Amino acid sequence: MAKQNLKTVLQTTIKEAFSNNIPIVVWYDNGGTLQTLVENVAPKDIELIKYQGSYLTIRVQIESEKDFKKQRLIYIPEKAPEPSWLRDYEIFGNRLDLDLPTILNQYFRLPLDKELKTILTPANCRRLATRWDEILGDIESPLTPDKLKQALLATIFEQPHQFDIKSAIFTYLKHHDTLSEKLEKSNLNQTFLQLLQEQY
Repeated sequence: MAKQNLKTVLQTTIKEAFSNNIPIVVWYDNGGTLQTLVENVAPKDIELIKYQGSYLTIRVQIESEKDFKKQRLIYIPEKAPEPSWLRDYEIFGNRLDLDLPTILNQYFRLPLDKELKTILTPANCRRLATRWDEILGDIESPLTPDKLKQALLATIFEQPHQFDIKSAIFTYLKHHDTLSEKLEKSNLNQTFLQLLQEQY
């Protein structure tokens, strides 16, 4: 299987959502897991509208322009509300329910069990999405649970590339209190301890 990159997957998915001259796409990203990449993956010839806390503001902006053929991508870093405030736009255009865990599962064939869902917090997802190119880059499917865990740990330990267990141990001993707190907050404490047990 060909190698894939997160940004390429996002760009392709968004482009497909606008196929057949679809004028508007509403993209819900539960937890804002991909918000650090939105401006980089949004097509340059399409207006990007980012949700700032008010659906009404979005409606006023679009409807005041009175150009309903203009292509727009509305990015909402939240789970879609029920009922949706933008339901007519979704019917008139297209709707994407796309966050990082969904992409990992559907495009990189990562099996999402209870443990992985626990560690794929919105904050962890944002860190991984931001540093994907450095830590994972272009990868073949399936992405294994172990590779994902190491990638998440690499972001916590602020390692420049792939996870290095020896470097992580040295950093952990040097900054024990700070890293213990970070690992605990990110639900990765058990993941790190488990990796240590496997390696040593």
